[in-house]
Amino acid sequence: SAEEVNNTLRHVSTTHQSAQIGYSTSKEVCSSDFVGHRSAGIVDAPRTQYMKTTKRVNLYVWYDNEFGYSCQVIRLLQKLA
Repeated sequence: SAEEVNNTLRHVSTTHQSAQIGYSTSKEVCSSDFVGHRSAGIVDAPRTQYMKTTKRVNLYVWYDNEFGYSCQVIRLLQKLA
């Protein structure tokens, strides 16, 4: 269900993976709400959809095209160093 998917993603967003996955429960968000966010992507939980008949999940994930990407590159370089 969408709730199960969101519960898993919410949990992951509080672990060492928080640099990769952020989590939002706000019902009214837009791209400017995530400018300067360090995560690679922020899950828009209220928009998660689960299609029971096809067993598919639609996720809406926001990201900061510049700052978030730059943070990803820095994290990668730190791992490689």
